[in-house]
Amino acid sequence: MRGRALRSPTFDREAEFYVHNGLFWVKMGLLALLLALETRPMITFIRWRLAGVRGGAPEIAPVMVLARINDIEVVLVVLMARDVWLFT
Repeated sequence: MRGRALRSPTFDREAEFYVHNGLFWVKMGLLALLLALETRPMITFIRWRLAGVRGGAPEIAPVMVLARINDIEVVLVVLMARDVWLFT
């Protein structure tokens, strides 16, 4: 039972496979970067929603910054999904 808990439920590999796999750590780093980038849009959208509930108008000045962050996030997701660095 304990050994099963250390395995990935999808690929059924031991934890040691992932710990020593450089590609896994690259993907985890990209995921961490993606989550860090997402904090600003998330906070901005929460503030906009609260402003709307209170009857105020949301500040739309950071829209272009949010669009650029979204572009970066899309590139990161593609890199994570396609393993682009394996073919260079």
